[in-house]
Amino acid sequence: QTEDIENILVPIPVEASQNKVVSIMDSALEQKKQNEAEAEKLLASIDNYLLKELGITLPTPHENILKNRIFKTTISKTVSGDRFDPLYHQGSIYGGLEKSKFKYKNFKEISKYIINGFAAGKQDQNIFGEGIIQIRPTNISDKREFVFNKNVYIDLSRKNDLKNELLYKNEVLFNNTNSQELVGKACVFNLEGDYFCSNHITRIGLYEEYISDYVGVILNLYQKNKVFYKSCINWNNQSGINLDILKTIKIPIPPLPKQKEIAEHITDIRKQAQQLKEKTNEALKKASEEIEKILLT
Repeated sequence: QTEDIENILVPIPVEASQNKVVSIMDSALEQKKQNEAEAEKLLASIDNYLLKELGITLPTPHENILKNRIFKTTISKTVSGDRFDPLYHQGSIYGGLEKSKFKYKNFKEISKYIINGFAAGKQDQNIFGEGIIQIRPTNISDKREFVFNKNVYIDLSRKNDLKNELLYKNEVLFNNTNSQELVGKACVFNLEGDYFCSNHITRIGLYEEYISDYVGVILNLYQKNKVFYKSCINWNNQSGINLDILKTIKIPIPPLPKQKEIAEHITDIRKQAQQLKEKTNEALKKASEEIEKILLT
């Protein structure tokens, strides 16, 4: 009711206190801005570091003009089922990423298994937010971290029947179906407890001589450089990479110690970025407590 709102008492500190409140908040927001910019800079450095370690120099992108977006083919190739989308025919799908100083292997060679998750029907789900989370593309953030703001839960009564669908530590989770821009984003499963994943996620279990965290960052490098954008199949406003295509994707494979070095360095960068985020949250909490103290005195 309007009358109820009008009767709400709002503390109005004296002018000096008001100025202090504004100063505290401005300082906290400025610190937040600086920390976020520094964190973004750290995360943005990952790809350049990775390219340098792999000995890859990407070519200068073609000028975005009509001539460079056109390709020619023949009717015989078209009717025979050959692809006729422009991106696929603009040279190698890897765009220079295939020129590492290290040997390349495809996923079929390095993986013990490559399997998709499962589609959960209403009979499998728990609408009360209880049970086992089924990881979906929306649970993998733009920063390639797990987020659980909006979840689908599989009822605990289904756990035994679906025990083979439970995720294993160090599986690489690959987003196989999404918009064309987002197909291919990946995350390494490193969470405690039981989780499933949807059929829009591919589970990749690697042989012991390959480091999951290394392979995960390669997949994300490929995704950002449109390797999957160029090679995915499109249908009904969705795009996807099926198992047959994924098995043929090749990645550079350094010796095991080098894989570990790269993975650990990138993990350290991510930790630094996360610490900045936590530092920001602490600063905002402290500012809020100071302001509350001023308003209540």
